[in-house]
Amino acid sequence: MFARRRSLLFALLFLAACSGSSVAAPEVAADPPPALDEEVQEQETQDEEAEEEDLQEDGAQENAAAPPLLEAADENVVAVTNDPTSAWISRRSMTDSSIELVWSAPAGAADYQVHRLIRTDEVPPAASMMTADNRLHSGEDSGVFLDEDVAAGELYWYGVRGLGDDGEVLSTGWHATAAVTDEEPPAQVELTVEESNGSVLLAWNEPTENFALHGYRILRTIGDAEPEVVATTWDLQQRSFIDGDPPEGTSAYSVVAFDFHWNDSAPTEVDIDLS
Repeated sequence: MFARRRSLLFALLFLAACSGSSVAAPEVAADPPPALDEEVQEQETQDEEAEEEDLQEDGAQENAAAPPLLEAADENVVAVTNDPTSAWISRRSMTDSSIELVWSAPAGAADYQVHRLIRTDEVPPAASMMTADNRLHSGEDSGVFLDEDVAAGELYWYGVRGLGDDGEVLSTGWHATAAVTDEEPPAQVELTVEESNGSVLLAWNEPTENFALHGYRILRTIGDAEPEVVATTWDLQQRSFIDGDPPEGTSAYSVVAFDFHWNDSAPTEVDIDLS
């Protein structure tokens, strides 16, 4: 009995000693982060959906802004993949039986083509209207073309386009003109010429008879030389010109009004002495 009590006493003393010692506490794993609040999760979901809708809308707007591809309706039509307008064409002369055209397009095209359509309004046709049925000319170089198959007084659209090696349209351009029946030139202009601070200032009025008036040419004659064109304007509101580098001595300046059919008015000439 005494031995059992002594063993019990030793056990109690050992437990007391252990409870008073500095034994390190075991590490405790951190709790996992709390779940997101339902409102926060819902807001993030809404933000993601809104961002996706914005991306889809931007893509739709971009596609809408891009010009649609025009598929060839038949073998005569070349598909237009863009809307180029860098080709240039104009008339150089015209009569009631022929129209001479001068035309060009950016270098690098494999084929330059000139087309003609009857003009019924002032809105240039679509590039896809240039087909093999209305083509007048096809060649590797830009240049000059004389159309001798026109009807007096008829209104025309002339178009030019440059094509690449695989037939794609690189450039297009239109010009409105007509077979001339009008041979009446504009009336002469009234011209004033004066010197100011080393420059020569010209001013003129709009001609009184100016059906189909198209522009003005300013010419200068030095001494006994032939007159030379120093400026041309197609802006009918521009009726003045400044020669900032006039020659010394006596010179003659003249202005010629011309109409849409290349009829020229008689020149109005004024001399000025800058000696």
